[in-house]
Amino acid sequence: MNAITKACAVLTLALALASPGIADGRDQVEQWREDIQFYHSALQDGHINLYHSVSEQRFSAELERLMDRLPVLTEDEIVVEMMRITRLINDGHTQFPIMSGPHRHYPLRFFMIDDSVYVRSASDTLERYLGARVVSIDGVPIAAVLARIEPIVQPAENKYGLMHSLAFHLTVDNMLFGAGVTQAYGSAEFVFETSDSTLSTEIVTSLPMSEYLAKTTNWIEQHTPFPEADLVLNDDLWITADPQTRTAYFHFAAYPAFEDMLRFGPLVGAYLAENNVRNIIIDLRENGGGDFYVGLALSSPILMTDSVDWRNGVYILTGRTTFSAAMSNAAQFRQILNARLIGEPTGANPVSYSEVGQFSLPNSGRQVIYSKRLYRFQAENTPGIQPDVFIQPTVDQFRTGEDPVLNWVMTDIRSRQD
Repeated sequence: MNAITKACAVLTLALALASPGIADGRDQVEQWREDIQFYHSALQDGHINLYHSVSEQRFSAELERLMDRLPVLTEDEIVVEMMRITRLINDGHTQFPIMSGPHRHYPLRFFMIDDSVYVRSASDTLERYLGARVVSIDGVPIAAVLARIEPIVQPAENKYGLMHSLAFHLTVDNMLFGAGVTQAYGSAEFVFETSDSTLSTEIVTSLPMSEYLAKTTNWIEQHTPFPEADLVLNDDLWITADPQTRTAYFHFAAYPAFEDMLRFGPLVGAYLAENNVRNIIIDLRENGGGDFYVGLALSSPILMTDSVDWRNGVYILTGRTTFSAAMSNAAQFRQILNARLIGEPTGANPVSYSEVGQFSLPNSGRQVIYSKRLYRFQAENTPGIQPDVFIQPTVDQFRTGEDPVLNWVMTDIRSRQD
């Protein structure tokens, strides 16, 4: 951030801080000091084991150092520093979410393959960059951008969860500005490389969250053997079947209320029986978590289906977004459904701190979440639950919308029919 831009940002900090709970006329530095002290005390009181990865001495010193620097930092820089310090706690459910305060997003969604970043979704004006590789942001090479924000983004329990968090936070205007990647708040220069190696430069303007969600609706077209929902609870949980292979596919991207799942369960059992289902695919790749007891309730009608090939016919699809309760269910389904896990490792670790509590900072009003429990879903802790068959899309597969994970599963099912 250059000196002029930073000076302007510091001058406008008072306006930026004029959100509920912070505009009471007191010195803004003192208000943030109170918030940081409250943050430290509340975490010590609430977290099950706050210093399991970082020493109390270092954690306290980092907070003291931040408080000393408050007079020269913008609000975005303060938030980024709070995120960095929170990352030191090193569990995915303890977070200082940038989303709990004002935030804007560039109208793009990204996906990482190895160390490169590709456009997965875009607004109408940027649709031509679907599948393109991001080369730089405001003149900073993408490798340097990732290195700068890697210690900040959360959650990030392992390599695959980190890739998911990096891809998401690359859209957040406030974070890129606060981390010193972009030179101005509100717009940035993106350089893209399309599949034919053409470089293009675009000045991209950020949007409020509501507009971001409404406008990033252009996606790379996906080619899947299960495009149509049949038995539907909602957009995030539905089932369809392939009669030829007697395969039921569960799209399970989010958790419903427990009561809704209990009502849905008998319909699932009847559907599986009606279609004489032999193979089950449960897709948890986009499921960021919820209540794992809800997932266990879904497993009950599945377990009652005698037509299933209980030796080889159950598959759980996992990936970098499979987090929290979805990670828990992946481990449980491997056990109780004798399932094979196919895809990437989960974004959450099988031995991890979980079950969030939360509190709000008294002046800024920003929310903080923290872990209250420790779960062990494996005897050995690994960086994510490791799949039985590891599959990650190539760049070409990503750009053409091919689903190599589902393709592998369907090939395996057909091979057992021959």
